[in-house]
Amino acid sequence: VTPGSCSWNGESSETPVTVVIDPASGATVTIFDDADNAIRSFTKSDSVTVAPGPYSWEANAAEGFVISGSSSGEFLAAECSPSPLGSIGDFVWYDGVEPDVDGIQGSGEPGIAGVIVNLYDGTGTTKLDSVVTDADGKYLFTELAAGTYVVEFVIPDGLGGDPDFGGLTIVGKGTIETGSDADRTTGRTGVITLAAGQNDLTWDAGVVRPAVLSTTGTRPPTTETLPFTGSSGTGAVGIGAALLLLGGLAALAFRKKEDAIVETGVVSRLDWYHP
Repeated sequence: VTPGSCSWNGESSETPVTVVIDPASGATVTIFDDADNAIRSFTKSDSVTVAPGPYSWEANAAEGFVISGSSSGEFLAAECSPSPLGSIGDFVWYDGVEPDVDGIQGSGEPGIAGVIVNLYDGTGTTKLDSVVTDADGKYLFTELAAGTYVVEFVIPDGLGGDPDFGGLTIVGKGTIETGSDADRTTGRTGVITLAAGQNDLTWDAGVVRPAVLSTTGTRPPTTETLPFTGSSGTGAVGIGAALLLLGGLAALAFRKKEDAIVETGVVSRLDWYHP
């Protein structure tokens, strides 16, 4: 009977105990707790997990056999402390209006409140938690066991006013503390490996507003050749007149020319600017 090393299973400490029995012996081994309650009996080699505390064991030989060596004993299952937990954060900031963005946290660029931040396991398929950035643009996931994680940033529709924040800034700029880590298409970071007790506050995202382009067009005044005189009207009223002689009768024909038209229009584009 051999106790192993204790470990923390996320909720409590536990110790594996291995029992080895010669298959030909027909022996039975029983493990007891400190109140002499039988925990489990074995007739073949196997193992069991026990909680911290003192235990005893007893071996009984099958008929016609004798126990070689000790037929009983005691052991202590040690108590392990919980593995230290860690955290992941940190900051979402406003990087400007495209194309005037650089992907780096600059002086005077404020944090953005109200951005949804989701925490996934390392495969990116199981959502573990979700928070919203505070008034300073900060977020934090706490009490995280060692392992791998993925962070996702989601900008709610309408956040930022009119025009609203249209997306995320460029990545791969600045340092680990000043750059943006969120993919512009998926909003996700790469896989984060968190050690036991590590507080990794380096996972940031910059948000941007899309470019707004304005164009103004003017249509020049139109001119039209008057059929009667060949002249063109360019004033407020153009009048063409011609005197026609038809069978000795005189006819005076007039034509009124409309005002020239001037139009001005503004067109706004809120679609993405891609450098």
